[in-house]
Amino acid sequence: MNRSERRELRRQKKLFKQRRRKYAAEERASVRRLNKEQKQKISAQKKKYRQARIEKVQIWLSWIFRNPFRKPEKESDTGKTQQIFMEFSGPEEKIRRKPKQNKWNDFLRSSKPAIDPQERQRYKQRRREFRKRRILYQIEERRSIKREHHEMRKELTEMQRRILVARIEGFKKHLIKFLKNPIRKRKIEGAEKLLLSQVKQDIKKQRITRLKQMPSDIRESFLRFWLNRYNQARFIRRNASGFAKLVKAAWKIQALRTGYLQTLINSTVFFILSFLVVYYIFQFVTIYTAQAFNIPSKLLSYRIEWPLYTYSYLYTRVALVVIFGTGPLASLITAFLFYRLFLWSRSKTKYAKLFFIWGSFHSFNLFFGSYIAGVLTRTGFIYTSEWLFISNMFDVEEIIFMVIAIVVLLIIGYFATKQFLYSTSSASLIEPKYRTIFVLSQVVIPWFSGNLILFFSNIPKNPIELILLYLTTILMVLPVVASYNSTSLQQMNLTFVPRKAKTGWIYLFVVVGLVISIRFLLRDGLSFI
Repeated sequence: MNRSERRELRRQKKLFKQRRRKYAAEERASVRRLNKEQKQKISAQKKKYRQARIEKVQIWLSWIFRNPFRKPEKESDTGKTQQIFMEFSGPEEKIRRKPKQNKWNDFLRSSKPAIDPQERQRYKQRRREFRKRRILYQIEERRSIKREHHEMRKELTEMQRRILVARIEGFKKHLIKFLKNPIRKRKIEGAEKLLLSQVKQDIKKQRITRLKQMPSDIRESFLRFWLNRYNQARFIRRNASGFAKLVKAAWKIQALRTGYLQTLINSTVFFILSFLVVYYIFQFVTIYTAQAFNIPSKLLSYRIEWPLYTYSYLYTRVALVVIFGTGPLASLITAFLFYRLFLWSRSKTKYAKLFFIWGSFHSFNLFFGSYIAGVLTRTGFIYTSEWLFISNMFDVEEIIFMVIAIVVLLIIGYFATKQFLYSTSSASLIEPKYRTIFVLSQVVIPWFSGNLILFFSNIPKNPIELILLYLTTILMVLPVVASYNSTSLQQMNLTFVPRKAKTGWIYLFVVVGLVISIRFLLRDGLSFI
């Protein structure tokens, strides 16, 4: 389709829209005109009725003032206001009374002018005709719109067909030209050829210049590298001294000192408590799944032992995939559940939000971190992918999944930064000036001390896969440390009024009791057959 045809199509569309607007305007004008006529007739009738009532009242008042003490004449027996009469219908007797006659009501009722029946009939006829005309107009309008759409669709289809034919013809021409002479070059005219040769010469000169400057560039790069390392060392030393001064300044303020100490204790306690809850959910889901396949197991505080012989016929491919996959899957579901509960509780409770955010933290680590630890130690979650894909050690899919797990943990840590700041119990603790101390007391120190306590609780038996599971959490802690005071988070304000912070001593005693009881109860293992 050429330009003139497109212009003609746009003009037709514009005319069609103008015609539709004109029809709609005429319809609205006719409706307004009929409504106006009807209102005028109603107002005229009301005015006539009002005037008749006024005249009747004037006559009645003049009669009263002329004869104020005149009594009304007695009515005959047949014209009494209340007449009781009897009617018999069958065996029962019914007494009916005529309604009371009131001359004043009859007088007022008679003052209302009667509407001419012919006029009323003509009005109803006009309304019916108007309704029919409107319905016919709407039907015709819909038909015209459908007809216009059909014509436009036909024109559009024809235009698309012509465009497709033109494209196919152009492709055929280019293909035939290429097949006739596939190595033909584009002809270059004199001025363009001269310009191209000049560009080539300039590129050669630049390459020669860079080769000559390469030794000096290497020397400058080497000096720049060590100068940057020196500046970084000075910056770290200066920041260390500045951080020490900041800690001293915060320690002198009673509210900040108490708040950071309470945050440190509460966060460490709930770090350990949430790990124990999530970790043993993981373990019990794995054990009960193994029982479904009649595979015995033994639960220890640091791992699950499998008493069966390695080449037992019960260790089928399906059993291994399901047993070692249900635990991480349950942890992933728990992670999302705890995150949703944290979003609900971060403006309502003091301790639940800490438990839920650390529970989500550990649950994500038990899914992605256990795969990383399994790839390196060939235990646990790795059996699922190994038997699912029938892969060997460090195959391509294992490396890809491990890289994906590392990247996902880093992303989760980055997005968890804001949620850790929301888990504070006081808005003054997360001010940009003192936020470094808050991140240390809320995330870094509880992470380090909590993992250390969990490590010492299993001494002397700490398998390498459990140690790696502790260490993979650093992939989520590092983004928190790197982005806690970013530009977007510096303007963050709490959308709720936090409650007064308290130290959760009861939860501390619960954690101590859990660690000790788990140590003694699972010292020899708990068998499930």
